[in-house]
Amino acid sequence: MLNKIRSLDLISGSIDEMRSTGSLSIIQDPELRKQLSNWNVYVNDTEDDIQIYVDYLFGILIPSLTEKAILRNSNIPGDFVDTLEIPKISTSGFTIDYNKTIRTLEFENQVYNNALNYMYALNSYKIVEAYLKNTLQLIESNIK
Repeated sequence: MLNKIRSLDLISGSIDEMRSTGSLSIIQDPELRKQLSNWNVYVNDTEDDIQIYVDYLFGILIPSLTEKAILRNSNIPGDFVDTLEIPKISTSGFTIDYNKTIRTLEFENQVYNNALNYMYALNSYKIVEAYLKNTLQLIESNIK
C-alpha cells in the first residue's frame, strides 16, 4: 500500500511537566534522570523523519502518479473496506503505457528517494523503541 503510514503518538505530559518544573532532580539515579531529560530529542527526531517522509510522499511522489498511473485501479486499503463497508469502486476505462510513464529515470529516482525517506523513518522508530525499552528498564530497576 503506497500511502499507508503511521504517526508517532506518544503521550508525554508527565515527562514534560517534570522537565518544566525541575522535578527531574528528585530522581536519584543519574542514568534515569539523563534518560528522561533526553525524551524530546528522541521523540522530535522521530517526528521529523516521519514528517519528511510524509511531505515527500504526499507532496511529490503521489502527485506525480496522477500523470503516470491509473490510481483508480489501485487497491483500496483493507481498513476502509472492512470497517466502512464501502462498495467496490469500478475500474477505470483508461489505458496507459507504463513504459512511457513510470519506467523513467525521473520516476525511478522519486521512488528511490521515497524509499530512503521511509527507511529513515523506520530507523527512527527502531531507535525510539530501543530508547523507550531502555527507559522502562531503568524505571523498573529503580522501583525494586
